[in-house]
Amino acid sequence: MFLTFDLDWASDFVIEYTLDILNKYDVPSTWFITHDSPIIERLRKDDRIELGIHPNFNTLLDSTSATGQTSTTVIKEILEIVPEATAVRSHSLTTGSRLKAKFKEFGLTHHCNFLIPFSSRIQLLPYWDYYDLIEVPHLWEDDTHTHLSNRDTLPHLVQTTLPVFDFHPIHIFLNSYDIASYEASRSIQGSSIEKERLIEFQNKDFGTKDCLVSLIEAIQDVTNM
Repeated sequence: MFLTFDLDWASDFVIEYTLDILNKYDVPSTWFITHDSPIIERLRKDDRIELGIHPNFNTLLDSTSATGQTSTTVIKEILEIVPEATAVRSHSLTTGSRLKAKFKEFGLTHHCNFLIPFSSRIQLLPYWDYYDLIEVPHLWEDDTHTHLSNRDTLPHLVQTTLPVFDFHPIHIFLNSYDIASYEASRSIQGSSIEKERLIEFQNKDFGTKDCLVSLIEAIQDVTNM
């Protein structure tokens, strides 16, 4: 099983919440970085963690980017924060042939922008693409899995051929059950948000955090068999 996390500009205490869960179970993970923060050093020093980049090209698509900003500067700026990165997953999974050519130009080797949901019943495998990048699709993503009614199905996915899961620390902290429960707190999210205020929005029923824990426990059960 491969656990991946898109930072998405989460506050440090939100990120630490997820890290504490991973540390408890001693599991490896990959983190796709969006911004600079003191928490990056904690991630970098953990030998169970691999760092990738999570560039945001949405402002270019929306024509709201700062003067002179290009896809090249977006990639370059995020690599200045995580120069050791070899993997890329774009915010909103934005990609294309021109972007992939740039990823290759900047020395990236693994392209992780394709979500192929497990409901498709397609057997996923990594493969080399025409830009000599290794494609690594994922089969589940918390923000597109609008509800968790099939909670019992998810642990079985750890035994699929390429069980890559995409989580976001904010959904784990909130234990989001659906997009509505996440959107309810969006207005107070940000780097300056107080932890106590965000705790008020945490879901007490089965949610994304519980999904993460159930997946980790499932793979440990398989390993210990």
